[in-house]
Amino acid sequence: MANRAEHDRLGALSGPGFTLLSASMRGEQTSAGEVIGSMISSLLASSLPDILEPADHPNHRSTFHSKGFLALLAFVAWPALEAKRREQLDLAAACLSQEALCLLPQEKEYWRQRAAWHQFMAGLWGGGVPGYTSHLLADAQTPKGLPLFG
Repeated sequence: MANRAEHDRLGALSGPGFTLLSASMRGEQTSAGEVIGSMISSLLASSLPDILEPADHPNHRSTFHSKGFLALLAFVAWPALEAKRREQLDLAAACLSQEALCLLPQEKEYWRQRAAWHQFMAGLWGGGVPGYTSHLLADAQTPKGLPLFG
């Protein structure tokens, strides 16, 4: 049975793992900022199921620990969050384009820092669903499994 420490480990790895794997599959590069952002949000999101439905009794798994909620994440939350992630990456690319036009070092640094911020924000948007999903997949492997809807 997955405990808090195991959920934290899985959560911390799921966001960066998914970020790196999906970028690789698309032939894209990712930034350290995006990986760090995804680690933070996936770690936090991996705790959400037990915050929403605390493990204070053996039958605590209900709506937020269900296969139905997992489907909701996949088909509703994921596309919305992925759009926000792409928006942040587009803003980062625009900042880097602006940086390339600058002559003064302090202006270049300003645009590099803005780009890094948007890359970090992209990671925050992109790590939540993998983190939450990691919790549910770990719980699904236990003898109690996950209910269909709660």
